[in-house]
Amino acid sequence: MTRLVDISKSISCNMNEINQKSELIAGKIDRAMNMTEENKQAVSKIFSYLERLII
Repeated sequence: MTRLVDISKSISCNMNEINQKSELIAGKIDRAMNMTEENKQAVSKIFSYLERLII
């Protein structure tokens, strides 16, 4: 029975570690998506500025 308890605790610890890593990865993905959106906005502003210079 003690062995089952140890296995259960080990699984619980592993699940907690997986959840923490998943949250870190999700945060990094969110930041990457925001950076992509910021880059799109920056490129759009640059093209808008260039259009005004040309016209």
